[in-house]
Parts: sequence; C-alpha cells; structure tokens
Amino acid sequence: MQLQQKAERLTNQEKITRLLGWTEMDYSQFIYETGLGYLESYIPTDRAGIDALSRSKIFWAWWRNHWAIRDANYLDVLENFSLDNWEILYRQVHEIDALTNSIYPSAVVLEDSYAVMIDHFNKSIV
Repeated sequence: MQLQQKAERLTNQEKITRLLGWTEMDYSQFIYETGLGYLESYIPTDRAGIDALSRSKIFWAWWRNHWAIRDANYLDVLENFSLDNWEILYRQVHEIDALTNSIYPSAVVLEDSYAVMIDHFNKSIV
C-alpha cells in the first residue's frame, strides 16, 4: 500500500471515530466482527474455510482495503445526511449481507488461505 493511501486511511479512520463518538477499539472491533460475519455469510457451510480465512493476513489486508474504500465513500456522502443518521448510515455502508453480494475475495486471498488450511491440517495429523 502506498504511503499516501495509508495516511489517508488513518485520517478517514480518525474522522469517522470522531463523528460517531467511537474509540479506536470500537472501530477496530466493528471491522473485525463485520469481517467474521462476512465470512460466515460468504461461505456459511465451510467452517474450515471460515477458520482459515479468519487467520489469513492476506484476507484481513484485502478486507481492510475494501473497508477503507467504503469509509472514503461514506465521508464523501456524509454531508447529505443529518447528524442523527451518521451511525445508521455507517452501519448500512458496512452491512454484511450487502457486502456478501457485492465484494468477493480474489484468487490470491483464497489460495493463500487454502494453503494455510492445508498446512494446519497436515500439522494436526503428525
């Protein structure tokens, strides 16, 4: 990730936590819980896949990248909404079912996670 994008992400994170009255922990927890919810919705019948992806650095990098894009879009449209609706809108932007139908992990994310799952499986047999 380019340095400018990373700095912009932090700036957007700071703006959002201030606007919503959230702590950094609240923000991070929301990202994490939504990511896990996404996995459970995206591959509901594959517990091993969910487990592997949830431990994948590549998955979380992909997730944070998409999160940053949605956060930037959220901040762009925010001025059209009243203060009372900011958190409701933020939660809608990151709604699990909508995300499951609109973003999909790339082959790189899935292949890396599959390799981790196979490695974990092989180590458990030995």
